[in-house]
Amino acid sequence: MIRKMQADGRHRVGIPYLNQEMSNILAAVEQETGDLALAQTVVYLALAPKSNAVYTAFDRALEVSGKTGTAPVPPQLRNAPTALLKGLGYGRGYRYPHDAPEGWLPAHYFPETITAPVFYHPTPRGWEGQRREMLTKRRQMVTKLEEPGTPDPKS
Repeated sequence: MIRKMQADGRHRVGIPYLNQEMSNILAAVEQETGDLALAQTVVYLALAPKSNAVYTAFDRALEVSGKTGTAPVPPQLRNAPTALLKGLGYGRGYRYPHDAPEGWLPAHYFPETITAPVFYHPTPRGWEGQRREMLTKRRQMVTKLEEPGTPDPKS
């Protein structure tokens, strides 16, 4: 039952943190103290706004990767453990998003031969709706990198 609730949370409700919560509940159930937590989770899932946006995005990403999976990884994303690879430009210009104040940086991660598709289209409901505006702004920042005359943030 818990595994089914995890799947429902991921596929129908779109709750990104549900797997950890369900793992905690599973541990509690194994200790015979999680019955109420299970009941609360069932009610939460039943009442939560539904979305399959992540599921649909994942299917589309699999489809695109199946068609373009052999495209080369952009040089800035390649590992450069040797002087030779560094000399070839591997890793040059890469900025580590974790070090940015917001934990995110506008960047291109797709190979140059692929026009980066938009896979994820959040609904206006629930968790997705709360973060939709932020995602829109971030996408605009990435698009701005493509405009002629836009200074490269790596320099």
